[in-house]
Amino acid sequence: MLGGFGRLSLSSRDRVMVLSPHPDDDAAACAGLLSKAGKLGIGVRLVYLTQGDERIFKPWRGRPYVTAGAVRRLGGIRRSESLAAAKTLGLKPEDLVFLGYPDRGALELWLRHWRGRPPMRNSRTRTDRVPYEGARTPGAPYQGDRLLEDLVEEIREFKPTKVFVSHPADRHPDHRAMHAFARAALWDLEGEVEAELIPYLVHYERWPAPAGYFPGAPLNPPDKQRDAARWLLLPLDESEVRLKRAATLEHRTPQRFRPKSLRSAVKRNELFGDLPPARLGAPGVFVPFLGGDVRTPGIEYASASIKEGSLRFRFRLSASLALLGGVSRHVFGHRRGEKCASMPKVHVRAGRWVRRIQDGEVALPRATIQVSRRGRDLELAVPLDTLGRPDRYLVAAQATAGPVVLGRETWRTLE
Repeated sequence: MLGGFGRLSLSSRDRVMVLSPHPDDDAAACAGLLSKAGKLGIGVRLVYLTQGDERIFKPWRGRPYVTAGAVRRLGGIRRSESLAAAKTLGLKPEDLVFLGYPDRGALELWLRHWRGRPPMRNSRTRTDRVPYEGARTPGAPYQGDRLLEDLVEEIREFKPTKVFVSHPADRHPDHRAMHAFARAALWDLEGEVEAELIPYLVHYERWPAPAGYFPGAPLNPPDKQRDAARWLLLPLDESEVRLKRAATLEHRTPQRFRPKSLRSAVKRNELFGDLPPARLGAPGVFVPFLGGDVRTPGIEYASASIKEGSLRFRFRLSASLALLGGVSRHVFGHRRGEKCASMPKVHVRAGRWVRRIQDGEVALPRATIQVSRRGRDLELAVPLDTLGRPDRYLVAAQATAGPVVLGRETWRTLE
C-alpha cells in the first residue's frame, strides 16, 4: 500500500544533489526523482563517491578484472555507464562529478584516516590516492579529511536545497560511510548552505520486495524499518518508470553480476526516509536511540545521557551474547564553529574481558572510559573532554564477541 506515508515534494525553486556511493546507486534509488527534476527545470548535480573499481573474478568483456590496472580500467567503464545512464534522464556530463575514492574503502577512511594519519592504501588499485584523471581532484590522498573537503566544496559550489544520500541503516559499508560524510559536510556548512538531507535505501535483507522486475508493484520499506524512519514516497508515472528502467539497463557491469538488484529497484514509486535524531534531555535522563524497530543484531536496547561530564551509554545485550559478548561503539562529535575533520573520532570496545578506546588509530589510556556490567546490561561512559565537548553526535553500535564483530551498525544522530 502507498497510503500511510508522506510524499516527497519538489518545486522549481529546488536544487537537487544526489550523493551516490557507486555508479548505479543513483539509478536504483533516484532515477525517477532525477526525471521529475528535469521536467521541472531543477538544477541537478550527481556526485559519485567511487567509480566502482572492484575486483571481478568472473570473465567480463573476455577477462576477469583482478589486477590493479584492470580494476582501474573497470572504474573507467563504470564511469562511462553512469554517463550513459544520466543521458537517458536528460542530464549532461557536466552534471556528474566523480570523486574517485576507493570502492569498499570509504568506511575505513571515515573510521581511521584523519588528521595527518597516513592515507589508506587500496589493495585493489594498489594506490593510496585518486588514480583517475577525470576525477574532481586527481591525486587526492585516500584520507577522510580530503574526502570531506571535496564533498564540502561540491555542496558549497552547487548550493543544493535537497541532498539525497544513502541511508544510515544500509547494509553496504560504503553506503553507511557516504551518509556519515554527507552529514558531516552539512554540519560544517551550517549557516552557509541550508539543505535538507534525505536518505534513500539500496541494500537491505530480502529487499526490495518482490524481487525481480515488477514495475507495477509498490516499493515499501523493509518490515524492520517500516516504523523506524520517516518515510516519503515519490510516485512515478509510466514514462518515468520506463526512463528508470532504461537508466538501470545502461549499468551493464552490475547487470551482468547482480542482475536482480537493479531490476528489483524499478517499481511504481521511489522511497526516501531518515531515522529521526534522538534528543538528549536533562542531565542523567537516558534517551533511547536503539530498540523497537531500530535494531543492531545482538543489542536489544540502547540509550544515552549526559551525566557528570560524560556521555553515557546503556546497552541491553541479547541473551546469546550475555556471557561472551560486548559492544563496539563509534562516537563522532561536532561542535558548532569547528570543522568535523578536527574533532576526535572515538572508538570504544567494551566487553567482559576487553576494554579499548581509540581516537582514530591512536590508542588512549584504558582508564579514559568507565565500564560497568551486570548480566545482560552494560554501561559505558566517555568523558566529554575526550570527545571535544560536541554539541551533537553521530554514533553507531555493534555487537561483538571478543575480536569478532557480530552485528552491523546503524548510524544515529544524538542532539
